Amino acid sequence: MPELVKSPEVAQAAEALSGIGREASTLRAYSRTLLLIYLPIIHISVNLYPSVAKINSTASLLVLAVLAVALNQHTAQADPDWAKDVVWYQIFPERFNNGDPSNDPTRASLDNPQYVTSEWAVMDWEADWFDSAPWEQAQGGDFQNTLQHRRYGGDLQGVIDKLDYLKELGITGIYFNPIFYANSLHKYDGNSFHHIDPHFGPDPEGDLALIAQESSNPRYWEWTAADKLFLKLLEEAKARGIRVIIDGVWNHTGRDFFAFADIRTKFQKSRY
Repeated sequence: MPELVKSPEVAQAAEALSGIGREASTLRAYSRTLLLIYLPIIHISVNLYPSVAKINSTASLLVLAVLAVALNQHTAQADPDWAKDVVWYQIFPERFNNGDPSNDPTRASLDNPQYVTSEWAVMDWEADWFDSAPWEQAQGGDFQNTLQHRRYGGDLQGVIDKLDYLKELGITGIYFNPIFYANSLHKYDGNSFHHIDPHFGPDPEGDLALIAQESSNPRYWEWTAADKLFLKLLEEAKARGIRVIIDGVWNHTGRDFFAFADIRTKFQKSRY
């Protein structure tokens, strides 16, 4: 495989793996040294001075704290070179630009739509922020009560349409707020972490139908229209020298995430 060995990408990956190996080896040696130094001290102190035994647990916590500091110092990775001079632009897609009105959110796509008036409609981009839309007036209540139900229809096509504009501004990196499928406005409570939100793509109904028939087995997952559009966005951004980072919130989910939904139905009998 001479061609593979000569590949700069493979060489770079090999060097990265080698660095990880050296880092792990150093970390193990450093941790062993700390244990060899501190644990005997604790053991000797407790045995020679029984009155000190009461602080045994405290001393143990001290050792763990020291090791934690060591782990942090020796596992911290340096910022990649490309990130040091990036001019970032943060995008909350739903509020950035509506490039495809045909995929605009609907009342049914909201989080808890049953609590929203049937007169709900997508917001006017030109409207004053503090002016209540007709549906908000019909909803009644305090101004704050309707903010989480507002939708402006921003989508991935809207971002693609503005890439040249961002390039002209001197932007070299885009930081996306959550873009995965969720009913909420903020999308930190994902229904899915392997699909882009259908209303950010060109075919919400088709994507939702595809997602609805999926199982939890990744082998049978398919690309949705929104997923494919995001791949196009990445290609277009790369062609302009713009890096892309997504805000991934893998440590928590929404109530409709497949595993959590299974728990809500089966309780203790759920495999999750």
